[in-house]
Amino acid sequence: PTTPTRALRMTVAALGAVVLVLNTAAGQGTTGAELKEPWRLVAAPQSSLVLARDGSLIGELGAELRTTVPLATLPKHVPQAFIAIEDQRFYQHDGVDLVGIAGALRDAVRGNPRGASTITQQLVGNMHPEVIDRSDRSLGRKLREQAAAREMERHYTKDQVLEAYLNQIHFGHRWYGIESAARHYFGKPAARLGLAEAATLAAVINGPSLFDPISRPDRARTRRNLVLSLMAGQGFITKEQAVAARAEPVAVAPFDGYSAPSPWFVDVVRVQAERAGVAVRDGGFRIHTTLDPALPRAATAALVDGLEEIESQPGYPHLTYAQRHRPPASSRPSARDSTAARTDYLQGAVVALDPFTGDVRALVGGRDYTAAPFNRAVDGLRQPGSAFKAFVYAAAVAESIAPTTIITDTVIAIPMENRTMYRPENSDGQFLGNLTLRNALAKSRNAVTV
Repeated sequence: PTTPTRALRMTVAALGAVVLVLNTAAGQGTTGAELKEPWRLVAAPQSSLVLARDGSLIGELGAELRTTVPLATLPKHVPQAFIAIEDQRFYQHDGVDLVGIAGALRDAVRGNPRGASTITQQLVGNMHPEVIDRSDRSLGRKLREQAAAREMERHYTKDQVLEAYLNQIHFGHRWYGIESAARHYFGKPAARLGLAEAATLAAVINGPSLFDPISRPDRARTRRNLVLSLMAGQGFITKEQAVAARAEPVAVAPFDGYSAPSPWFVDVVRVQAERAGVAVRDGGFRIHTTLDPALPRAATAALVDGLEEIESQPGYPHLTYAQRHRPPASSRPSARDSTAARTDYLQGAVVALDPFTGDVRALVGGRDYTAAPFNRAVDGLRQPGSAFKAFVYAAAVAESIAPTTIITDTVIAIPMENRTMYRPENSDGQFLGNLTLRNALAKSRNAVTV
């Protein structure tokens, strides 16, 4: 991330002290003058990074998940991979590649149409879509784009253009820029990308859905190998390096970029920050929270194990999570499992609190965030039932009532303000008489608790 320029401290509900640091690029909107001058480099919106208590990344907030990085921090083979596949004469042309255009015209005549846009032209269209609509195939758009690209290269150096390009482009999944792509596809910063990984990312941008290394590894490998061959042919790497890199598998790590994926917790952070007037989705903030990265996975596992134990009981009458996620009996649409769209299986939530500070160390709001992102830990307005008895008994012990104190589990009647009588009962319809406080809690006796 760029060097922070100002910090904003605030307290966020149960999340404890939160520090938000605004990066230099945040808050720089596109002015009317910039819209009329599509050659200008405009600071791209950056996502806000949500960090655990140890500073590790646990989530991001923003319409475009992007963290801008300087070109100088990247290994040389990273920008070289993009130049090789997208614009091999990048350092020779003035923003428009006349040689490339001539080659594209020749190929079009031969029945093999292709584009001839330079990296600078692509940047102009991606950075200023309000003026240069790249989906417009008209000659007028192409001429405006070329004019803007030439003007851009008159005002900025090649390295400035290349840095802006690598931080601007979309890699699929709302991942924008080389840093976000490296983090989410390979679980590492862009500064640590290997040759094969850099070539894979250069392959993706031609069609993020077509060459997605997560869902389409074979297609991604084929185009990655093309990138490596072009890099060798253009002298960026040796043939031996290209051969070694082509032999590597397409190995992605889409969740390794987070120390502990905590989507429900991140949702709470966003809501609390926005309530405090901080526009975190406009980007550029670092949000330090109280989450302990060792706990969310354990909390999720405990929740899943507990719910599966209930669902596996003999005679369990309701839809189970396993039934919802089992593959259909047939691939024919008419035979598709009718439970596939249902989310009314057993749910639960976990919140782990530091008993001394109240800091939230983990928060899990359900069983499957992708299928049902509703946060039951915060937004599920359900009465806690007997789970609240632990707090009642803790208060009693704090008031010096010993766990061995005898209290009678018996019929009681309490007059209410509305002139009715409240008569608590137990689920078994019985009263057990004298019990120690400890046994009354173990047996969950309602009258004793009241």
